[in-house]
Amino acid sequence: MVREERILTHEELQDLLRKGIVKEIYVEEVLEPGKKYRCVVDFFEGYEEWSNWRIDVWNCRGVLKPVEHCGYGSKPEIEGLEWFSVGYFSIPLKKGEKIDNETAEKIEKILFEELDYHGGAINWSGFYPVRHQTMTRLKLILKGKLFE
Repeated sequence: MVREERILTHEELQDLLRKGIVKEIYVEEVLEPGKKYRCVVDFFEGYEEWSNWRIDVWNCRGVLKPVEHCGYGSKPEIEGLEWFSVGYFSIPLKKGEKIDNETAEKIEKILFEELDYHGGAINWSGFYPVRHQTMTRLKLILKGKLFE
């Protein structure tokens, strides 16, 4: 855990929580009610390695998606996006794109490895970070088919 003392606005507090890179934020002092706070922030170790993507696990299913869309394993409807099932996971592909079974198995294996790396499992609901190196691997395998 990396602990830092920071002066944060309400929007900055929300942004840190939404990104999922902090374990806890303790407000020590309200400097301006509703606007500015002196806080102690506990960041997860290694968060600098994390991409803006998460594996959102809910009800023993994982969904690969950008952090801003995390929540209860949902698959948001976004124009130009189709969800594609790869075993226990769903991934966002550009509309009309498909992948073969061999590629799907590779992706499922990578996503299981990422869950395991972060101490998670498909039966432990939560938002699990995806490292930059893992996203690079996925993008190479998907050859431009991933919806970003």
